[in-house]
Amino acid sequence: MDMINAISPMTTDAGQMRAQLAQAGASQGAGEVEMAADQFEAIFARQFLEEAMKPMFEGAISESGTGPDLYRYLLADSLSQSMAQRGVFGLGNVLQHQLQPATGSEPAENSTAQ
Repeated sequence: MDMINAISPMTTDAGQMRAQLAQAGASQGAGEVEMAADQFEAIFARQFLEEAMKPMFEGAISESGTGPDLYRYLLADSLSQSMAQRGVFGLGNVLQHQLQPATGSEPAENSTAQ
């Protein structure tokens, strides 16, 4: 019996172990949630900007070929990434708050928000 006890895992409180695992998962998942929320806000902003900028480019850029479409996409993408980093719409913070695990931790404030 002594040999079995010597190689058996330590007995711990199951509730304590679950709490430790939840805390570790929350700290690792918080960064992933923040990144996903920011990416979603950037996608939302890009969709909004692509539609909003369509009339702006009519007649200003030759519409033949794929160049104008690529230019509009890259411009909208660049602006949307910048807007998401600054939290212009605030959608990323709302999503982050909703997706945050129920551990009582608050979402990290966007350090670049002005």
